[in-house]
This record gives sequence, structure tokens and C-alpha cells, in this order.
Amino acid sequence: MSSNHHIVTSVFEELFDGFRQHIRNILCHHRATSNTEEIDNTAIIETNTDSSSCKLYAVDREYWVDPYMKYFTMKHERKTPEINIGYYIRVTAIRKFIEKFI
Repeated sequence: MSSNHHIVTSVFEELFDGFRQHIRNILCHHRATSNTEEIDNTAIIETNTDSSSCKLYAVDREYWVDPYMKYFTMKHERKTPEINIGYYIRVTAIRKFIEKFI
């Protein structure tokens, strides 16, 4: 196998490990939060908005094809190539993961 394949595989593994830990943290926080406590969702909404903007820009730059991304955000900000590549790797990793699962 090529060294590029090993690099991409390594990045995918790191992303999945990070994703698993992120989900664990969310679940732990959710369990620790009482039902009566209000959670401020502003940060979550802003993160989602920024993420959608990044994905739209990456799609516009043809890192991958997604004809529906334009329906999820109106905001369009220029992002650095590193951010675009990061989103490309995540999208590719998730697609490969789903294809393996199916």
C-alpha cells in the first residue's frame, strides 16, 4: 500500500476516535444536566452555522459534490484550504464508513 493510503487511514482513525470521544462527552453532559436546567443553545447553533458555511464553501470549491448543501445555509464565507481538506477527509471517511456498514 502507498504511504498516502496509510496517512489517510491514520487520519480517518483519528477522526473516528475523536468523534467517539465527542459523543461520549455529549452523553455525559446530557446525563449530568438536570431536566429543569435550561441549556443555552447559542454556541451549538453558531457551531452548526459555521460548519454549514465551511461545507458549502468546500462544495463550491469542488472538494466533493453535494447538490443539497446550498439548502442548509445561506451564509458563504471563504475558508482556508486546511479547513476544506479537513471537511473533505471527514466527508470521505463517513461515506467509506457507511459503505462498509451497508
